[in-house]
Amino acid sequence: MDALGERPTCPIKIGYQFGHLFTAICPCNGDLFAAFLPSMTTECFNSLPGNCLSTPAATTLVLDKAACHRAAKAQTDLTLRFLPTA
Repeated sequence: MDALGERPTCPIKIGYQFGHLFTAICPCNGDLFAAFLPSMTTECFNSLPGNCLSTPAATTLVLDKAACHRAAKAQTDLTLRFLPTA
């Protein structure tokens, strides 16, 4: 007689779903904006400035050099500054 018993077997599907958290913070007043988007693409990134910036005049975004950041289009009133390469 086995005291531990048996582990039941059943078919399973191993898979993952990913999401990406984009955030922006205002260093002057501490306002934070966050968006959970389905992918890390240029289209997703380009949708952020219009949604998160309440006062877009003279706004600067500081970015790393991720592919979607480098392909981003700077809007007329938005300045993109990139962090130096390490």
